[in-house]
Amino acid sequence: MVVNIDINRAKNSALPIISATLLDRRIYNLKNIPMISDILSQIDILRQFNVTVEINGNCLTINTLNFRIPSIINYSKNHRGSYYFIGSTFYTNKDMLFILGNGCNISKENRKVNYHTDIIKLSGRSINYDNDNLEITGKYNDKSISYTFEKPSVGGTINGLFILSRINAKSELANYAKDPYIFDVINFLIKIGINIEYDNNKIIIYGNQNFNSEKINFTISPDPIEAISYIIYSSIIQKNNSISSYTIGPIILEDLGNSLKIMDNIGINLIEKDEKYYFIRKGELKNFSIETDYFPGIYTDCQPFFCILSLFINGKCEITENVWDNRFNYIHEINKLGFTAFFKKMFIFHENVYFF
Repeated sequence: MVVNIDINRAKNSALPIISATLLDRRIYNLKNIPMISDILSQIDILRQFNVTVEINGNCLTINTLNFRIPSIINYSKNHRGSYYFIGSTFYTNKDMLFILGNGCNISKENRKVNYHTDIIKLSGRSINYDNDNLEITGKYNDKSISYTFEKPSVGGTINGLFILSRINAKSELANYAKDPYIFDVINFLIKIGINIEYDNNKIIIYGNQNFNSEKINFTISPDPIEAISYIIYSSIIQKNNSISSYTIGPIILEDLGNSLKIMDNIGINLIEKDEKYYFIRKGELKNFSIETDYFPGIYTDCQPFFCILSLFINGKCEITENVWDNRFNYIHEINKLGFTAFFKKMFIFHENVYFF
């Protein structure tokens, strides 16, 4: 019997979808939820809206029939995904205060929320953003909104989808993030009754106030970043010119983006055993030069895994980080292990690799 290494479902899909249950009062059954600390914190915040949540393994049953806005939201367990409640409660026209300072350091200087606030202001509501506190007041207008992101933003695209889904008009989001998580959220919104169309350039949202009243069953997709990390780690421990004795899955190949071709060029190939389950074939690993970019480019979250892989390849490899600053602080620790690696600005180079 072949052992399978299981890929968890995507946290980056689950967090916004949990928040999106506030968009309409009904019962939701969410399957394959990765029960990690961020998810539990998201559930803690969700329950403050007079929502009941039952946890059964990796499944959630969420009942929002008695949803109401609390006078104060406790953000003591705040994290990056908490800002999805901005979009999912927007349509209530209630004055809300969101504290964004914890978690992934969302701030004016780091992970900005200007895309989110731009869309809010276009709707007619007012905002005050000071010291990581975002206050939303006033009423929105049922008018069409067209917004083009300066750079693709997963969080901005998702909150934009939530906001525009309840404005009773036809709206558009252009230059949107195309990560798999976006389409998980879109599929969820379509399931609850929102008419959404999209192509490679824009998303069109036909917002409405009349959702269907059915119970919703929805399954979260596998995490592509975790899949890439397992594939890379597998190739490190395997001998050259060998095939793994185990499979990894489920993996949706298109969700790996350009990383799939990069790994193939390096000498790491996937061999399908069953649908979405793959053996890993390792050849003679080749040096590589890669750049992170917005999906389908290489995920910025995956560049540390490629960095570790480069330590097991003789010669020089090069990684360029194009998405976020300060992503190479771990290099100092790697060098303590006896490797030679250095970085300059947003670039990292590995050379003269020694094994011990």
